[in-house]
Amino acid sequence: MTGPLAALVMVYDKHREWTLALPHLGLPGSARGRLDVSKLPPADIAEISAQTKEPYIFCIESGNPRTLHPLKSPASWNWMRKQTKTLVHAGIHPLDIVIAEYDTDNKDFTFRNSVDHLLWTFEDQRNLDGDQSL
Repeated sequence: MTGPLAALVMVYDKHREWTLALPHLGLPGSARGRLDVSKLPPADIAEISAQTKEPYIFCIESGNPRTLHPLKSPASWNWMRKQTKTLVHAGIHPLDIVIAEYDTDNKDFTFRNSVDHLLWTFEDQRNLDGDQSL
C-alpha cells in the first residue's frame, strides 16, 4: 500500500508525462529558443535570503548558446503560473520558461522548466489548442 506522499509523487509524474507526451507544446509552430529578448519586460529582481518565503527566480531561456534571462525574483507560484500562461499565449515555448530555486543547504541553484514545475500542464495545452481551433 502506498502512502500519501508516494501517491502525490505518482500524480506529479503522471501529469508531467502526459504533458511531455503531447504532440506539441505551446502555440502551433512555436519553437524553443526563438525569443526576441528585446521584447522582454524589464527584470524585477530582489535579493533572496533563507527567510524568503518563495525563493523562486522566474527566467526565460533563449538563443544559441542558451542564455537565461531572469524576469522576477522572488516570484510566487501563483504569479509564475499566471505569467507562464500569458507568455505561452504570446508564443513563448513552455520549455523555455525556467524556474531557478536557490538551495540554501547546498548553496547551489536547481533549475526546472514550466512543465516540471507544473506551471504548464496538459490541461493548459488542451485549452490552448481548443482556443486556436475557434
